[in-house]
Amino acid sequence: MDNQDLLKLMLVAQDETLNEVVLRNVGGILAKQLNADMANPAPPNNDEAKAAIKRVVEKMFELECQGKIEFFDKNTQYI
Repeated sequence: MDNQDLLKLMLVAQDETLNEVVLRNVGGILAKQLNADMANPAPPNNDEAKAAIKRVVEKMFELECQGKIEFFDKNTQYI
């Protein structure tokens, strides 16, 4: 996944909780770079943002299909 896609998602979402989760789950060097990039952001245009978010979501579903991550909510039940 392109680091710039994560940055664009974070800039568009403007969600502190999401940002904290992303920064906590990427490596230390990347977290520092993302923090620095967010300090002086150049907001992506709508087309760039849509494309970046699409790539992030596609990667999430790819990882889910491979069994590397799992989507769940409070109502998830296993049989």
